[in-house]
Amino acid sequence: MAFCRYCGKKLEDGEVCTCQQSAEAAGNPAAETAAAGTATFAQTIKQSEAVEQGKKVAMNVFSQFVSLLKAPASNAAAFIRKADVVASVILLALQGLFSAIFAAILVGNVNDLIGIAGRYAKELKISGVGVFFQVWIYSILLSVVFAGLYLGATKLLKGQLNFKEALSVVAMRSVIVIPVTLVACLLGLMNVTLGMVFFYIVGTLVGMSFFTIAHNSISDLTPDKKAYAALAVFVVFVLVSLLFAKVVSAGFMPSVLKGGFSMGGVM
Repeated sequence: MAFCRYCGKKLEDGEVCTCQQSAEAAGNPAAETAAAGTATFAQTIKQSEAVEQGKKVAMNVFSQFVSLLKAPASNAAAFIRKADVVASVILLALQGLFSAIFAAILVGNVNDLIGIAGRYAKELKISGVGVFFQVWIYSILLSVVFAGLYLGATKLLKGQLNFKEALSVVAMRSVIVIPVTLVACLLGLMNVTLGMVFFYIVGTLVGMSFFTIAHNSISDLTPDKKAYAALAVFVVFVLVSLLFAKVVSAGFMPSVLKGGFSMGGVM
């Protein structure tokens, strides 16, 4: 009587065990498990590296944000010459995010007032989610347009500037607008009028001041040309902003209000 040397099965005379063939047909579980484990480990390593890289980027942006907030006039030139596109885009995105939150707070208060009228006024309510995402997107687009206008005005007056530097100049404005908008959000939760005044008046003034600091720190134009470049950019940007506001308001205004009311001025 014989036995299989691999599986120990009892074999009759002349019988050949097929356990090895069955094992090959079924594959090698140990090898497959090892391969899967290796792939999972490699994926974990890549995810860890991505997380570490993200942390480095976040810390870098935060460091530049704090330095510009503490000493804008001293650090603006270095920030703009560095032309860190990633940092600029993140700052613009954060400004847009807080602007979107502020818009959502205003819409929430408007909807609360509409709700007082009862169920017959349900069609008048505005989508807070729609407002949030549209304002966020349009805020970023407006900032990019602002950078393009500034680049065009500087080039028209024969100044030396590229788009990355122009984007950094606009991001310099975001450095101060971000905390101002955050404060406006907090004020808006307590008093809508106070929040709007702080957002529009204080935000505009401090944003213009930081933009001017950035503009004066890198431009090789004469003082007169600097003044005209800034003025031209502001005027055109206001017109473009009004156009954007009209587009945004048309996107989320209830259909029953579109004919007789426009939120362009409010936005």
